[in-house]
Amino acid sequence: MKKRMLAWLLVLVMALGMVPVPAMAQEYAPTDGTAIDRVYQTEGDTEPPGPIDGALTPFSLTPTEPAQAEGVYQISSKEELAWLAQEVNEGRGGSYHAVLTHDIDLENEPWTPIGDYYKKFQGSFDGQGHTVSGLNVSGAEYAGLFGYVQGSSSEQAVIQNVVVQGSVNGTSDAGGIAGRADRASFANCGSEAAVQAAGSGNAGGIVGRQHTYGAPITITGCYNAGPVSGSRAGGIIGSIGGEADISSCYNTGEITGSNSGGIRGHLGSFIGNISGCYNAGAVTGSSSGPIQPSTTV
Repeated sequence: MKKRMLAWLLVLVMALGMVPVPAMAQEYAPTDGTAIDRVYQTEGDTEPPGPIDGALTPFSLTPTEPAQAEGVYQISSKEELAWLAQEVNEGRGGSYHAVLTHDIDLENEPWTPIGDYYKKFQGSFDGQGHTVSGLNVSGAEYAGLFGYVQGSSSEQAVIQNVVVQGSVNGTSDAGGIAGRADRASFANCGSEAAVQAAGSGNAGGIVGRQHTYGAPITITGCYNAGPVSGSRAGGIIGSIGGEADISSCYNTGEITGSNSGGIRGHLGSFIGNISGCYNAGAVTGSSSGPIQPSTTV
């Protein structure tokens, strides 16, 4: 009798062992200062399998969608500014309208410029007199706070009322505000950043390069106070190959390049006007524009 009961107990234990037990959800807290944004399902694993959507995102630049007021994004933090860059660069927010509501310190963390050749920024951005400091761009083809700015066929993109501080290093077109711009307007902007374009690149305090005919840009009331260097370098714009109208701008930064000028550097087939501008910065390189201190055009 006892043997029969023991046999039944053994059968019961074996049967229970075959019933699957749901894996318990575990939450892992990383120790390297990164954010983890989901609970991982584990089945006896000692380590989480990793995020479904790729590498962990640093806390400090986790894109965060800003609030809107009448269809305009109200950007108050570096995370919200990173969100704008993400939306534009992933093809969702090229025509967004945004304003800064506070000064923003990017804390010298690597910055991906807003817009590139295939996904340009086409909307409007008003700094409302605020400063973006700690800008750190390195190795981008179109380098600046904005990478490539280009309005639509019917309307210019608009960047205005913002000052940048930090460093911008590009491989092709580099500018404190924008690496390259076509069909765009820049008003009351300032660059106090160090701007450099490698090799035969174009570097400007405000805009690195304007190139396209039929896509003119205007730059008014802007200034540069940082050093600018490149093959084609200018205190306000590095290279003009199409149409531009530059007025009431000044430069006090040191300009270095083989084709350089205090206000603009290289000049291609130019249609437009430069007026009411002033250069007080030292310029080293072949003359392509106003190069001596205290020069007005």
